Amino acid sequence: MDDVRKGLGYINLGHSYANSANYLAAHSNEPGNSFSHPIDFLYTHAFELMLKGCLLKIDPQRNVKEEFGHNLLKLYDAVKKENPIDNLIENVETAIRKRWKQRLSDARDKWKSRISSEGTFSALDTDGRNELFGICNNQEIGDSLNGLSLQKQVQWLHYSINARDGNILRYFNPGLDQRVFVEAFDLNDDVVWKSSEWACAEIYQNFINHYSRIE
Repeated sequence: MDDVRKGLGYINLGHSYANSANYLAAHSNEPGNSFSHPIDFLYTHAFELMLKGCLLKIDPQRNVKEEFGHNLLKLYDAVKKENPIDNLIENVETAIRKRWKQRLSDARDKWKSRISSEGTFSALDTDGRNELFGICNNQEIGDSLNGLSLQKQVQWLHYSINARDGNILRYFNPGLDQRVFVEAFDLNDDVVWKSSEWACAEIYQNFINHYSRIE
């Protein structure tokens, strides 16, 4: 049990960073608030701690600080390869994809219902309204999900926050402009933040569930 508790400590600490990022992200659009880089930093550190916690579950004596530094991509790949908890990365990636699909589908349906009920466009048939307002079908939503993959958001955080060798924290990288937003169907989602929020919650819950089974 002591072996598992070391990894659990990392997981819980990472969870606290993720919760802090979630709170700031939820208030980032309020007047006078500008939390963008601190939120990126908090999510990056949350991922780092949680992934290290997963590896420590295999070997609590492993020097993850020296082996990985702050290299988020190296950590992500190591957890995926070493598979410490029931195909963790694959399961989390699948869960994030499903969440985006559900979020987009629900927002699309709400938007579609709203447009259909507005008398101004009542003369248009369904296909005409869909074409005019860019209302896509389930297949088109599914095709768009590759650009929202969790791995791409982890890569964004890695190169935004860390120097390229992954061992030195970069506190500001103004040249990085590959951030993705979902701006459709009344949504205005920062994909890095939303995917990070969901992924950290999934990693935490997977580890806690595993911990409960062996306790």
